[in-house]
Amino acid sequence: MSSASRVLAAALGVLPPSVIRRAGRRYLGGATVAEAVDVARTFAKNGMSVTLAVVGEAATTPAYAERYLHELLDIVATIDATTPDVRIGVKLTGLGLAFDANLASRNLHVIGTVAAEVGSIVEVDMEQACYVDQTLEIVRNTRSTLPNVEAVVQAELYRTASDVQRLIVDRIPARVVKGAYKEGLRCSYSQTEVIRDNFLDVVRRFFSVGIHVGVATHDEYLVWHVLRLAEELGVSADAYEFQMIMGVQEDLRARLVSNGHAVRVTINFGADAHKWSLRRLKENPEIVRQMLAVAWRSHATKPDGAREFIETS
Repeated sequence: MSSASRVLAAALGVLPPSVIRRAGRRYLGGATVAEAVDVARTFAKNGMSVTLAVVGEAATTPAYAERYLHELLDIVATIDATTPDVRIGVKLTGLGLAFDANLASRNLHVIGTVAAEVGSIVEVDMEQACYVDQTLEIVRNTRSTLPNVEAVVQAELYRTASDVQRLIVDRIPARVVKGAYKEGLRCSYSQTEVIRDNFLDVVRRFFSVGIHVGVATHDEYLVWHVLRLAEELGVSADAYEFQMIMGVQEDLRARLVSNGHAVRVTINFGADAHKWSLRRLKENPEIVRQMLAVAWRSHATKPDGAREFIETS
């Protein structure tokens, strides 16, 4: 982490929770499933589908994994005609993968079964490189009886091209992301241009065999090239969708929707939102800059806002 990044990360530690919550509203759908579903309905009215994801840490005990599972089940219980096309975002570490792969697998089967009953797809997030083999194995095994369970792959990893080929053989749809984890040169590419090229190569592989793919990026360069690639290959509009995180690249998202492209927004929420936000923001200095700017603007609009911000910084 650079010196500037360390300063930005440290700045978060001195901001009061109220400031982080206020700035974080742009990126988080609230603390409860009811709040997140209200946000989801707003996106639905504006022509966008959603993925709901509970934020939190990796489970280290069966009790935490059970709590996370029940939070996911609460999402499913709220899905109705006013929240169409809601996907469930799942982290296997939340379900117990870090200490018991069998428990994580059983928990995924539970949420997958319940989600299937309401016609919802479960997307199993890809996490750190050390979990890739177990994650793909669990997805593959679960999908053998629950076809509503899908995968996620990270374009930054060396191994992803071969992983994708195996997913294609099994006809497993996937969401393609760049990757949010700093894995190092041992297992991942470091140059932006190479990661972009690998991202587009993965999308092309799914396009070429007619398997649905989620194009999860806020990178306008990649959006443009995916659209060009779809046109070049004659891919139908329902064969893919763009996916973005709530609060990021809102203008680009709106342009895509206005031009008739399918867009899905990931809404992160949960009781652990504050702790999760601090951890993720420290990993991503650019979002720290954005949030500090939001915090400054929101406080500057109040008579004593600027003074409060300066004193707490």
